[in-house]
Amino acid sequence: MPTQEERLSAFEQTLTALSRDIKDINHNETMLLGMSMKQGEDIREIRSNLASMSTKQGEDIREIRSNLAFMSTKQGEDIREIKSNLASMSTKQGDDIREIKSNLASVSTKQGDDIREIRSNLASMSTKQDEDIREIRSNLASLGERLNTSDQSVNSRFEAQDKKLDQVLLLLNTFTAKPGQETE
Repeated sequence: MPTQEERLSAFEQTLTALSRDIKDINHNETMLLGMSMKQGEDIREIRSNLASMSTKQGEDIREIRSNLAFMSTKQGEDIREIKSNLASMSTKQGDDIREIKSNLASVSTKQGDDIREIRSNLASMSTKQDEDIREIRSNLASLGERLNTSDQSVNSRFEAQDKKLDQVLLLLNTFTAKPGQETE
């Protein structure tokens, strides 16, 4: 068994080690207490900031709602203006369509009149051409008759001239001596 001195020495060593551990615990406890106090301050600051942010968000939400209400009113006015413009455009388009239809009817009537006039002119030209063709045929027939008459007249003259030339040739033959013949 250990002697009293050994036990006392062991006790002092244990006490010294415990004393160091207690100092470390006190030191750590002080640090934890400081940290806890600092965290308490941080929590109070966070709460204050959250309250301030909540108030600011409330103001922002009220401003957003006000802006949305204004935009909704403005959009309503814009939509009414667009509808009014569309109604006006629709009326104007209706007037334009009626005017176009009227113009087309007028053009159609004018084209019908023009077509009738062209047909009448073509019929008149056809009649005139038929008359001209008949006149040309008549003139050609008359020219043909005149040419035939002229041809017959020329042919009869040539025949008469031919007979006269034959007579002249006979006379010449009778007056001219042939080689080997004597003239009287």
